[in-house]
Amino acid sequence: EGARTEAEALVARVSAGEVENAEAEAVFRDRDAARRRDADLLVEARKAVDALDRGLLDARSRTVEVHALHEKLREELDGFRRREAEHRIRIEALVEQVRSEHGVELEAAAADPTLAIPATPVEGTPADGAPAVGAPEVGAPALDPATLDSEIADLKLRIDELGNVNLNAITEMEEAEQRVTFLKTQEKDLLEAKEQLGAAIVQLDQLSVTRFTETFEKVREHFRETFRRLFGGGRAEITLENPNDVLESGIDIVARPPGKEPRSIGLLSGGEKTLTAVALLFAVFRAKPSPFAILDEVDAALDEANIRRLVTLLSEFTKESQFLVVTHAKTTMEAADMLYGVTMEEPGVSKRVAVKLGAQEATAAG
Repeated sequence: EGARTEAEALVARVSAGEVENAEAEAVFRDRDAARRRDADLLVEARKAVDALDRGLLDARSRTVEVHALHEKLREELDGFRRREAEHRIRIEALVEQVRSEHGVELEAAAADPTLAIPATPVEGTPADGAPAVGAPEVGAPALDPATLDSEIADLKLRIDELGNVNLNAITEMEEAEQRVTFLKTQEKDLLEAKEQLGAAIVQLDQLSVTRFTETFEKVREHFRETFRRLFGGGRAEITLENPNDVLESGIDIVARPPGKEPRSIGLLSGGEKTLTAVALLFAVFRAKPSPFAILDEVDAALDEANIRRLVTLLSEFTKESQFLVVTHAKTTMEAADMLYGVTMEEPGVSKRVAVKLGAQEATAAG
């Protein structure tokens, strides 16, 4: 009867353990899903930042192209203006020539098609009611053939000096004006696009400067605090090399452990350099938390006291992030919730081992 009672109690405990195990697995799945969602959000945010960077580069390259095209169009416009001036001068010369030689105003002739250049009667063909050319009019002086030949020769010489006349000058001028109007429209569109791109670049630069400055100030404050905690005092600082150009400026790191005044970070020992780097890394984690992080041999150059300080700091960050630490230090292993390792129980046969320290400690305590 006692064995049966104990067996029933054990069955009840097993059932309760299974229920607790199912609840724990559900909580673990919920936390794992939340971590994956956070990771997805982080990836999307990084993609958005990359897209902004690519948009900024595209906008800057587009601005360069717009400048080059603008200069090219300006040169073409100047060339068309010069050609327009040349055509205008030639047209004015032709109009003056027609006026002086034929006594006809081209503007008036274009407005009234009924007007025509008076035809010169051919010699021997008299007009209606008019005396024949070559016949002296009544009371008119006789014409000298030598004088007429001289005038004809002079007129032919003047015509030869004028050269070929471009009869399509007006049509070409209209086409040039249409081309100039089109280029002006294109120039206006390009200038507007340039202004819009410039405004977008300025906006992106301002947004980038604002976000970088806010994050930099947070990292600076966390770096000071984390450095003092790891070193038990001292002073640390990060500064910009060129505060006037935040996006292109470098960053100086000043680290002064307690009792030391090194002029350069290169004068610190290996352990001090490691703690400084860890302090800066955790300052960034605190400003921009990450759901998952891997630390590879960060405690290799540290002594036991500094390792304990690092482990204490790590335990605080495990509330927001999950850390995978590659280490050979026993102190770091003792602080872990889960150990993963490789052992060789048989020669030449490796075996992976996983130990959940929290469960082991609970079992030992029970």
